[in-house]
Amino acid sequence: RSITEMNYDSGWSTLVTHYNSQRIPGFPYHLCPTTLRILETVPIAGRICGFNRQRPQSGIPEHSDGNNMWLTAQIPITTPNP
Repeated sequence: RSITEMNYDSGWSTLVTHYNSQRIPGFPYHLCPTTLRILETVPIAGRICGFNRQRPQSGIPEHSDGNNMWLTAQIPITTPNP
């Protein structure tokens, strides 16, 4: 199985804020002003920058995406239950 299949099985979805270092038209940047301020003060060299989500208690195994040109960082954010 591919890592992509495992990601989607865990409820993985992505909300892209930047693609090829460009803002996404229509994105509600006013909802994440701190994140936007940080992203616009550091060079974004990758293809995609955004927020990822997956179901609670799920995870993805250690893996390589087959491309050693990108640095990927995933920082967990814990949110309160609705």
